[in-house]
Amino acid sequence: MKLLIDTNILIDIRRSKNDKEAQKRYKELLYSHEIYIPGVVIAELLHGAVSEENKRSLHRSLSIYTELNLGNGDWKVLGDQLCEYRINGLTIPLADAIIASISMKYGYTIWTEDGHFKLLKKIFPNLLVCNTAELVSEQHPDKK
Repeated sequence: MKLLIDTNILIDIRRSKNDKEAQKRYKELLYSHEIYIPGVVIAELLHGAVSEENKRSLHRSLSIYTELNLGNGDWKVLGDQLCEYRINGLTIPLADAIIASISMKYGYTIWTEDGHFKLLKKIFPNLLVCNTAELVSEQHPDKK
């Protein structure tokens, strides 16, 4: 399955580096799926770097992923999607809207623990979303 990894998953992976069971689970998931990273997730992670060494470490760890972004014509589509969210009473972070738009553009499943995406699915049912527990059990509703 092609997965678009969210910021919170990458943070969980880094925080669990001393938890052998969690690292084994993440390693299995990372190796059994095609993992892509939105450019906005890279920016969010680097923004959170607390030192030059931390930033260098992030650059190294992020280099294993294929980066996906919106193209020239995609920003109008994103604007239309943001308008739909607002019309339906949802205000979400711009980064999450960008990730959702990239997911819909490529047809990839967002791997996240962020509840915003399940709300967005109510407006755009073709948005594919799963969390770690669903991936581990392979019982997620958007399995392709």
